Amino acid sequence: FQPYQVPIGVTLKMQKFSKKSELALKKFFNRQNFEWKVTYALWTAIAIVIGFAIKGDLQLNVSEESGCIRCVIVIVVVTVITVSYGAFLWGAGISHAVDKSYHHFYEKEIDQALVDIKPEEDDEIKKAKDKWKNCFFKDGMWSRIPFLIITFILLTLAGILIILQGNSQVGGLCPR
Repeated sequence: FQPYQVPIGVTLKMQKFSKKSELALKKFFNRQNFEWKVTYALWTAIAIVIGFAIKGDLQLNVSEESGCIRCVIVIVVVTVITVSYGAFLWGAGISHAVDKSYHHFYEKEIDQALVDIKPEEDDEIKKAKDKWKNCFFKDGMWSRIPFLIITFILLTLAGILIILQGNSQVGGLCPR
């Protein structure tokens, strides 16, 4: 009995695919770590704003005549931060899907290199690149929705506290 020896060309091909697979997985985990760091930083900043608002140290100094401007400013800030954060999560989700698909594709390439069968073209990668259309709602992208909802709730709470703190000094939400 002689053990099967893998031809040198197949070995080199497998090493190349292995490195590409590892790179795709490394990119995935690095991006995931960055996504968590951004999320924690944002939530920490919002918690600090909420703390200052509860303490009464943070308020919008708006005169009685322009009291409604305070509401508009808060609504605009909450909307801009929520939309920006949602766009960040959306882009990260697409990139995660593509990198995971590349990883799985190269793993299949390694397996199929041993039997010297041409793998089905990068169908998984094409599917992953098409996920951008519904990235929040397909294939595990639901996990980003809670991040967005929690961020929106925290921002809204901070905005309400800031508005209420300012209203107690100005004399109402929209004085006339």
